[in-house]
Amino acid sequence: MTQCGTVVLAGRPNVGKSTLLNALVGEHLAIVSPKPQSTRLPVVGLLTQGDAQFIFTDSPGLLEPEYALHEALRAAAVRAIVKTQRALKEDVRLAGEVGRRLFPAEEAALITDLIRRDLPFYDASISRGFVSAMTTFSRDVGILNRHPSYEEVVAHDLAPLWKA
Repeated sequence: MTQCGTVVLAGRPNVGKSTLLNALVGEHLAIVSPKPQSTRLPVVGLLTQGDAQFIFTDSPGLLEPEYALHEALRAAAVRAIVKTQRALKEDVRLAGEVGRRLFPAEEAALITDLIRRDLPFYDASISRGFVSAMTTFSRDVGILNRHPSYEEVVAHDLAPLWKA
């Protein structure tokens, strides 16, 4: 049985998302720089192991808001994720409609089934257990040299929006 999963690497600027993507796929796909905000557009990497394929997306860093507009933009992004997940849970066929507009027919045909399979796991919240497991993994493979706190990794001030 072939399996496929998607993973979005999201977080603050300059915390190692691009380094993690490159390490996971074993290729230099994403720019790595000491300069924050080097990743301007999402970078996608694929990893195939046996009959499983992982689709990793390295996203631009989420800025720490400096003024009200930043706060509004960051909150809007979280609301958009929650709204999209809710819409897909209500009608998974929406994923197929979008897929047909963006992907070749063979790939688009798979999208609705993949989304339907993964819907039970759609949750915009990020648990302390998940962060702990991911940072432990990152330390074990040599990407991190310390165990950052939950508060360093997650924009926890947006937690009320995760369930909005």
